Amino acid sequence: MSPGTLYRDVQGEGVLLHLDSGQYFGLDEVANRVWQLIVEKNALGDVEAALLNEFNVEPPRLSEDLQRLVDELVAKKLIEVEEAPVQP
Repeated sequence: MSPGTLYRDVQGEGVLLHLDSGQYFGLDEVANRVWQLIVEKNALGDVEAALLNEFNVEPPRLSEDLQRLVDELVAKKLIEVEEAPVQP
């Protein structure tokens, strides 16, 4: 999560506030769950694995949808993505 992001769960849906810009970003129930897993697990691969266990969705579809959401959150500066170090 970006240090400039405030999150609140409102009746199963999420609301993100970018403190620097003052812009709100709403998360539906599924995107809210993704957000919770991102905060909890911190690794996108772990988030994807957890979602595959929780939702009845084809892996390629989940991967595509997850990447789209992450890209949007990064573009709005609501999260920061760090590349995992390459293992020798």
